[in-house]
Amino acid sequence: MTCQNDSLGRRRSQFEAYCAAVGFVISQLGGPVSHASDLQFEGIPVGVHAPLPSERSSICRAATHVVKFLQSCGIEAKSALKIEAVQELVGVEGRAYGCFDRSTGAIQLLTLDRCAEQLKTDDSRPGIDPADYFQSIVVHEVAHGILAQQEGAAELPLVAHEYLTYALQIDSMTPSSKQALLKPLHDRGGLSIKLPHEILLMMNPAAFGAIAYLHFKSSADQCSTIRSVIRGEVIFPRMDE
Repeated sequence: MTCQNDSLGRRRSQFEAYCAAVGFVISQLGGPVSHASDLQFEGIPVGVHAPLPSERSSICRAATHVVKFLQSCGIEAKSALKIEAVQELVGVEGRAYGCFDRSTGAIQLLTLDRCAEQLKTDDSRPGIDPADYFQSIVVHEVAHGILAQQEGAAELPLVAHEYLTYALQIDSMTPSSKQALLKPLHDRGGLSIKLPHEILLMMNPAAFGAIAYLHFKSSADQCSTIRSVIRGEVIFPRMDE
């Protein structure tokens, strides 16, 4: 999801290493490695700040996955992104696991322990492995960050952004987590391969994401689908239709 949080844009992190977890060369910038790492993709920095080394490694792996996938479709990050794992999301109302601030390029994620705690009471996402879901949230929010940097993205409706980010998020999950996420819809007979409706995003984001994923995967050329959505060529059903 997207959020508005000006305080994140003013926060300054001292990045002390490149992420070894994804095969990048470690480069000490002074002092012991504590909470931060800095990832570089074709010269574009992705700052990673999290309490635990294992969380930083997970974030690095997931960010690498989505950046490389979008690069394979000719979609590149154009400016820096900042990712921070926090105990509470700032400036977000209701249940959420992460958000992207378009004004600053900052991404907030719940820490893994908070993500796991919240999943326990989330009836729309039963039986999903917390570690897998944590990484999928990284994919979702980093995808938001990169897609927001593309030409014309600011004019796209929110539903277009969420269609792509949910599709990429669920596609990155393990088969067992995908099955757990899709099962509630399957049991209610709510699965269909069609463009998800805008109103579903508001009423049931998990269901919206599942349908977005199924529609996306039905495409013979997923990169072409991504580019078509970014160009505004895909028209989503709206609340007044």
